[in-house]
Amino acid sequence: MYEASYAALPTLADIATGRASGARKEAVLMAGVIVAESGAEQRAYYAAEVTELLSAARVCLTAASADAPETFVYLVQCLLAFEGVPIWSQRLELLFEEFEAECPECEALTGILLGEYSNECDADLHPARPGELTGIGARVHNMARDAGHDQVAEWVTHLFGQVTCPECETTFTIPEGIANY
Repeated sequence: MYEASYAALPTLADIATGRASGARKEAVLMAGVIVAESGAEQRAYYAAEVTELLSAARVCLTAASADAPETFVYLVQCLLAFEGVPIWSQRLELLFEEFEAECPECEALTGILLGEYSNECDADLHPARPGELTGIGARVHNMARDAGHDQVAEWVTHLFGQVTCPECETTFTIPEGIANY
């Protein structure tokens, strides 16, 4: 990301809304990356474009194919970026990446693997029950389920669940470990 990247937002908004030719979904995805990195000053300057991109992201989400879970997750991440949701507008992609979470007790790093490879994760994962999810976890879970992305909904229960530290055996929430790290 460069300061000059923000200057692309008006063009990306034009493409995403259909005022200019181009791939709408790709424009939303690119703009989402830019906006997720933006500060308050850039968000204020490009507020009209961000509002248009938010609407375009919603349209793209309704058209997201059930056989493309990664695309759905990236589009939700963009939606969160356009809404100004911190952390998850940049980190929701952890649903299908390997990452580390820091134990709040002993500060050891625990390797976590989610998504379709969660069964290969060496850490002891404790998925959240869907009815116990709150906040952004509940929102993303419901969005995925309502859109027919049951696999993504399951991944969300892992991301917003708990993990047991292999060093000190403390069980902590994965979001807490991400925030600490």
